[in-house]
Amino acid sequence: MLKLTPTHGLRTMRATHDGESNFIVYGYSRIGSYPELLVNEIGGYKGKVLPPAGTRLVTVKADGAWTLVRR
Repeated sequence: MLKLTPTHGLRTMRATHDGESNFIVYGYSRIGSYPELLVNEIGGYKGKVLPPAGTRLVTVKADGAWTLVRR
């Protein structure tokens, strides 16, 4: 689990995954809120994601190495 400081507007995250199965990333804006699906891919992935404003928490499900870098 990766915890981020809240976002304040447009900020992308660069995401990569080198596994063979699901790569799922959710963003949460408040405790108790429903998550927003940011990435749902099977296999390797390399791309950019735009988390919703106010995102405070990001969760990742992956079967291989992954990275998330906020830009």
